[in-house]
Amino acid sequence: MISVDGDMSTNDAVYAFAPPGDGPAPPGFAEALRAVAHDLAYAMVRDGEGATKTLTVEVGSARDDAQARAIARAVVNSNLVKTALYGEDPNWGRIIAAAGSAGAGMDPEAWTLALNGHLWVDRGAREILSEAEAHREMENAAVHVRLELGIGEAKATAWGCDLSKDYVRINAHYRT
Repeated sequence: MISVDGDMSTNDAVYAFAPPGDGPAPPGFAEALRAVAHDLAYAMVRDGEGATKTLTVEVGSARDDAQARAIARAVVNSNLVKTALYGEDPNWGRIIAAAGSAGAGMDPEAWTLALNGHLWVDRGAREILSEAEAHREMENAAVHVRLELGIGEAKATAWGCDLSKDYVRINAHYRT
């Protein structure tokens, strides 16, 4: 799951073709294909129009895969999250609001939020990192957010990037 600006592009696609075969795939094939697909997905968001930062959103301990995917997708697609990323604004409320907008259900007393591996907000919305500490983490070119829902075993990951001034300039001044 990737997002540069939340819109589908006619230019970004990956196709894999293989002749029909007899029997199972060679050992390690599925893992190798998954690794290539991951690298391509991450490269697409890293190379997004005007992107200055990448964002990895992991949702864990969700009720089921559908909930985890819906929430990860909502966060990585949020324009408010993308602009906060660009501005290095450690506004965890934007992340939680985007997660809640998925309508997938969250227990406000069960979730935790981590930023680049550091516990940022604990259960009950208790801020652990100071604003200055969180801001320092947002200065990185690659930012990793992990939202643990605390209600199940499912997980999902989505990748995105910021929306920068260059994104607006690039998309405002070309015709297709």
